[in-house]
Amino acid sequence: IQVQAQIHELEHSRGDIPELPCPPEFFEGDVLVCDDFRGLIECLDEASILVGASDNLGVDLAIRIAIFKHAIAQGEAPDWGNATVPNIGAEFRELCQQCCADQGDSLPPKILRSIVETIKGHNLSAVHALRTGPGGNDPQRMRGSDKAQRRDIDREFHLHYWECENGTIELASVVYHNDFSIP
Repeated sequence: IQVQAQIHELEHSRGDIPELPCPPEFFEGDVLVCDDFRGLIECLDEASILVGASDNLGVDLAIRIAIFKHAIAQGEAPDWGNATVPNIGAEFRELCQQCCADQGDSLPPKILRSIVETIKGHNLSAVHALRTGPGGNDPQRMRGSDKAQRRDIDREFHLHYWECENGTIELASVVYHNDFSIP
């Protein structure tokens, strides 16, 4: 990674640093950020990437990082290139970021955790069919052969997604507790 910056203030007590340009002159040099790809990924903040994403590629990146870190935490060998990432629905990023803007820093990590659990098939007790009406016997909402699902993120928020006939997941929205809509 190459960065061009202006030095505004420089304090050091090292005698081995060569003559450096005085502010505001440009300085060029190398800085070691990490030793390997795993180290680079471990330094990234997936929650900040999710909140700051300007397109679905940013959301995809945040999810890939969360999957990678989850594998490390589980003692598995992470595989960046073969990670299964869900499809991102047309309204997912905007709806997700709206909820995050209302909640501050606590919600994005929970959203990413719930997405990873969805991909991995973990914590299935938090998943419920998203139904066509308020009754427990109302039929599950369908889009052709795709099934609408609702996963608890916490008490106030839910992840709505499509469980597609071909086995893939399409993230649809993050919603407040009383919202049963799905794009």
